[in-house]
Amino acid sequence: LDVFGVQERYLQLAAFEFTSDRKRMSVVVRNVATGAVRLYCKGADDAIMARLRTGQEGTVATVQRHIDAYAEAGLRTLVMSYRDVTAEEYAAFRAEYDRAAAALIDRDAAKEAVYTIMERDMCLLGATAIEDKLQSAVPETIALLKQAGASLWMLTGDKFSTALT
Repeated sequence: LDVFGVQERYLQLAAFEFTSDRKRMSVVVRNVATGAVRLYCKGADDAIMARLRTGQEGTVATVQRHIDAYAEAGLRTLVMSYRDVTAEEYAAFRAEYDRAAAALIDRDAAKEAVYTIMERDMCLLGATAIEDKLQSAVPETIALLKQAGASLWMLTGDKFSTALT
């Protein structure tokens, strides 16, 4: 990573998959130079906001207002957060994760329980919003269906408000 002329290197230690149930994904990395371990998490606002540490209420409220405005405008939103992880926490996580990954019964549930332990008390980094364009000819097809008198419901995204257009 090279930001403002400062180069940093990270080693990926673990990745927690995105699923529609989780509505988030995470990565655990180690800074090669310092040895510091950090978890980065991104996902739907409700999935991330519920896992933030206390004391950020003002920032959270401001970001939530922006997210709601973006969604009202039909934009897709993504919230990002992080948490510094101590060496002891990482060692305990790694042992539990390895146990969960080797489980013969309910492996996914065991891994999710380990993910949940790590994805907590996070610091809000911010949010992004992008226009999620429909595939080509979809707007024209929808217009023709409406012109023909057909009722049409389309649900996309994680927020009801993005489906209102």
